[in-house]
Amino acid sequence: MRLPWVPRSLRSRLLAFLILPMSILVVINLIWASQFIERSTGEAFDERLRYMAESVARYSPLSCEDFVSGTIEDMFTAQSRDDLSCKIVDAEGQLVDGDPAVPEGVESARIGNAIQLYDDQLHGEAVRVVSLTHYVDRPEHSGWLTVMVSYTTRGIQALRGDILMRDVLSGVLQIAVISLTLFVAVSIGLRPLKRLEEAVQTRDSQDLSPIETNNLPSELRGVTQELNNLLSRLSRHVAITKRFVENAAHQLRTPIAALLPQTELALREIKEERAKALVSKVQVNARKIARLSGQLLSMTQAESIGISNPRLSTINLADITQRNVELFRDRYPDAKVRTELESAPVKGIEFFVGEIIENLLDNARKYGGDGVRMAVRTGMDGPVGYLEVVDDGPGVSSAERSNVTERFYRVAEDNTGTGLGLAIVKEIMVGHGGELVLSNGPQGRGLRVRCSFQASGC
Repeated sequence: MRLPWVPRSLRSRLLAFLILPMSILVVINLIWASQFIERSTGEAFDERLRYMAESVARYSPLSCEDFVSGTIEDMFTAQSRDDLSCKIVDAEGQLVDGDPAVPEGVESARIGNAIQLYDDQLHGEAVRVVSLTHYVDRPEHSGWLTVMVSYTTRGIQALRGDILMRDVLSGVLQIAVISLTLFVAVSIGLRPLKRLEEAVQTRDSQDLSPIETNNLPSELRGVTQELNNLLSRLSRHVAITKRFVENAAHQLRTPIAALLPQTELALREIKEERAKALVSKVQVNARKIARLSGQLLSMTQAESIGISNPRLSTINLADITQRNVELFRDRYPDAKVRTELESAPVKGIEFFVGEIIENLLDNARKYGGDGVRMAVRTGMDGPVGYLEVVDDGPGVSSAERSNVTERFYRVAEDNTGTGLGLAIVKEIMVGHGGELVLSNGPQGRGLRVRCSFQASGC
């Protein structure tokens, strides 16, 4: 069962399975980087505060003004938006100088040289505080003093944000570059699969020859080999089926060929009308079987064109049509057939073109009704040669035209045909790489069947 979140496309699956882990790694790296930035900048910031405290201890100021003046103030505020605040208390915690709101550290640390660093709030803003306790021995004051200096963290937060933003942009750029690289690499890697797909899609439906595997990657050769094995088995099955149909048609033609003259002789010899009528029905059915076996044989031969890929020679549709129309007139002297034949040299097989003419004329005579008029035309239409049979019979509705070329399909009112005539023509045209088109006859009456062949010069 396919999971709903798994893409259907192989390219999408590969990209997802490759890009997703890379993206997760980039996100993890950004999280680690943000923690590292916070820790490293905090340590650097605290180191500066300690340096400041040690400097204070050397100077031993007694007022905040002395403390924040000069190089110390410049060190911390010249290149940032942060503010310094100061408070000095004695050993009893009494305010000596400065802002009383500056947060204090641990009270026990007010005696003995000690430096404290802690985070707190001052006037609603986050600050980092350094607390220095040192001994002062001056005329104006002697004893322990604790100096607390708060330093707002706007600058360091901005610095952290800038560094993190650069890392985020770098991560996004990495993901974009990796995604583009993987997309190109996967697309190039899937080209053999695409070529294999196109080779199968563009292959003729009757082409069962093996697929070339020399230029395929090793991953596709196994699949292609199995596909070739399937094509080979299918080709053998089709060959066996066609051979069976061909043999069956041949076997049927021999006794039927003997049966027809026997029925003719019986009809001449029998005097009783009832017996003559029965023999006449046998003769009609024998002719139907003879026609069916002949068409089955023709269908089998027509299908073999696409499979065997015979070499097509240059033939002239006008000459072949003229000979076959004369044979048709000999069989049906009452048929009304008009010819308009222009030279049409094309690539084809003369025997199968004769089959086309015979089937189209026979269909027009059979389904056109009494007195149907037929016209047979040949000629060139640009780069193709055409053979066209037109009749003025009832025609075929547009809804039925896509069906009448399928084997054994017959329109509802047809009780005499085999349903193979136009199917044979279609198979022959497919084998020749041509086109079969059915349309209305002149003035929308009757049926026009046009067969287009590739010109011999193309």
